[in-house]
Amino acid sequence: MLKKYNLVVRLTVFLSDLALIFICWVLAYALRFWLPFISQDYAAPVFRSHLNLFPCILVIYILVFNWFGLYQPMRMRKNKDLFNVLFHASIVAGALFVSCLYFFMKGYYYSRITLVIFLILNLGVLFGFKLMIIALLRKLRKKGYNLKHVLIVGSGSLAKSVAEKLFMHLEFGYSVVGFLTRNRDEVGKEIINGARIIGVYGDLVNLIKERGLDQVIFCLDSREERLIRPLLNLIDNEKVDLKVILELRGIFTLKNKIEELDGLPILSLRESPLIGWQSLAKRGLDIVSSFLGLIILSPFLGLIALGIKLTSKGPVFYSQERVGMDGKKFTLYKFRSMVDGAELNSGAVFAKRDDPRITVLGKLLRRISLDELPQLFNVLRGDLSLVGPRPERPEFVVEFYKSIPRYMLRHKIRMGMTGWAQVNGLRGDSCIQTRVKYDLYYIEHWSFWFDLKILFLTFFSLFRGEGAY
Repeated sequence: MLKKYNLVVRLTVFLSDLALIFICWVLAYALRFWLPFISQDYAAPVFRSHLNLFPCILVIYILVFNWFGLYQPMRMRKNKDLFNVLFHASIVAGALFVSCLYFFMKGYYYSRITLVIFLILNLGVLFGFKLMIIALLRKLRKKGYNLKHVLIVGSGSLAKSVAEKLFMHLEFGYSVVGFLTRNRDEVGKEIINGARIIGVYGDLVNLIKERGLDQVIFCLDSREERLIRPLLNLIDNEKVDLKVILELRGIFTLKNKIEELDGLPILSLRESPLIGWQSLAKRGLDIVSSFLGLIILSPFLGLIALGIKLTSKGPVFYSQERVGMDGKKFTLYKFRSMVDGAELNSGAVFAKRDDPRITVLGKLLRRISLDELPQLFNVLRGDLSLVGPRPERPEFVVEFYKSIPRYMLRHKIRMGMTGWAQVNGLRGDSCIQTRVKYDLYYIEHWSFWFDLKILFLTFFSLFRGEGAY
């Protein structure tokens, strides 16, 4: 029954996309030529010619959308992920359409502004419509409609954790029928929220047939994972969706994903999120931003340098060895905010509140992090990024590597002038364990939007001056 409902939903979304793409195609022409929003420097093309292109754009969009998986079930897809997929699919479809115009319709006049209007309008309308469909389905699922009946194979901590997540998100529409265990004596035991153990592993085939299950989730603890293959062989011919969740929570770090090597599935447990075009794009943003920043701020930087020279003895700049991406060392530059030779006796130590080594001007500079501005040169040179985990000194890295689990994973990407930990008040000698958690969270969830959010929050955190001394 559920598969029939899914077919109806997918067909509804598909037909709705056809209608909405057509409406947006017509509206794009209307906004460009029928309404006085944009100046007309030439005669509008015939509307019939505009409509004649619709079959071409429709075929391209539907094929591309299907290729990007937009007509697959979206029970657990986040709105942000949906928008990303829809955005990239729209870009690809638009590029293919323009290519068709160029290669197969040479000499045909077409308004580029109309196409831009259509791309933006279509993206917004389709995204809004899909959000409405998802919201409606989730509301119905909370009321008990369109549910997937799930049997969880396992009864340990992993199985309980998975069931807890499903109960927390009723909008996803998963109804936990029960659990299976290895020991017959445990049958009838409640695991969570009234869901009980309803059989042993050997009952799996009979339960699938008797209960009309939609999905079986294998959640065996590590000591029982060897049983997965025999159990899968038992239900090889059963028409039920299968999921396997392995107990790898302590191993999964950074960007994990499923890859394929000539048909062979590969489980990637650890990989830097900044590879390929993402790395190039982030680096490009760093180069442009740091170059413009150094030029625009140069008069201000000169005033700070003059102030340091007039208020204390010693050089204007202070250089320090730090550990960057992949453990490589580099020289980091700052405006000097302490007395010259401040660490001759103490060695490498974190600055403390009311540290007597800090100069009068240095207190102001450090409070709002103006002493960090010369690091724009480090960003331009490639030692740093605008956003990323803050680099530490080699002495501290050796110490933290020995005492803090997964500390070195923060060096999988380029270090930054500011970071997720810093905008959350973790600066100076704040708890390093907590800072590492924030750094790893940033790496795992990196996106351009996240970088922009951190840069935006940085301006506010600087003036609060939390942890800066």
